[in-house]
Amino acid sequence: MSDFDRLAEELQAMCDADAVAYFGEAVVARWKAPRHVGVMFDPSAMATVSGACDDTITLFLRIAEGRISEASFYADGCASSVVCADAAVELALGKSPGQAAAMQAEDILELLGGLPKDKRKSARIAAKAVQMAVADYLSRHR
Repeated sequence: MSDFDRLAEELQAMCDADAVAYFGEAVVARWKAPRHVGVMFDPSAMATVSGACDDTITLFLRIAEGRISEASFYADGCASSVVCADAAVELALGKSPGQAAAMQAEDILELLGGLPKDKRKSARIAAKAVQMAVADYLSRHR
């Protein structure tokens, strides 16, 4: 291994340790490997929400037989936006549109085990994306 590669590994390990200290292991693990990221083609509904910090979450829903059967997201922003969008999708899957629309930021934060105070706004953006995607679905299927 070259000195450069060794330095890169050391720096990455330091960054990872700092992230775990700030966010916690579960949040960092979800950030490094989100389960539901991806653009969905031909969704039943979608919504894009931007926060004051310019983070943007686009959420896609596929609804079949009155339940959210598939969901995914694309997030353009910080790690907490990615993590919160991933958690919001996880919470929405299998629910009726009405149940999903009732999702609040607190539900996302509970699933994640919390976030630092300055990052909780990402949970509000993700919950709003779910609510707006459900509203989009209802407007298309009334």
